[in-house]
Amino acid sequence: KIIANSDGSLVNIGYSTSILRAPDNEVLGAVEVFYDLTKLKRLEREMARISTLAALGRMAATIAHEVRNPLGAVSGFAALLGRDIDDNDPRKKLITKITSGVASLNKFVNGLLDFTREPRLQMMPVNLDELIDEAIENVTDDNKTQRVEIEKYIEHDLATYPLDKDCFRQIMINL
Repeated sequence: KIIANSDGSLVNIGYSTSILRAPDNEVLGAVEVFYDLTKLKRLEREMARISTLAALGRMAATIAHEVRNPLGAVSGFAALLGRDIDDNDPRKKLITKITSGVASLNKFVNGLLDFTREPRLQMMPVNLDELIDEAIENVTDDNKTQRVEIEKYIEHDLATYPLDKDCFRQIMINL
């Protein structure tokens, strides 16, 4: 049962009731004992969350394994092709695109695996202007065929801030 505490917070309570009887079995009254289950319920929710994350972790590991094997082959074949094609050949750009695509998919798979783990942020001073420009360039390059146009309006130069560069770049790309 959930009740409101004197400060308005919700408290999970349990209770047990016992009948008080005299030696001749006459009912004298009842005793009701209440106990706070809030911590127990919180632990149950946390255990359920941990169990879900563990299942997601196993699923992510399986997906990573199944995706990385063919990606390794594609990457290897692209490297072989790149070795045999002259740097001035226009097909060299296509090989670079394949290699970049494989790297992007590998990064996605790593992100999927990271999703099920506790985050380990790599905090460092990062110039936000440069990072935003990188994210815009990345999105623009990926969407040239869709004619996506991105304009950046910032009234003043942004400072350098301590943050995880890869996480922030991904946030910008997602936006």
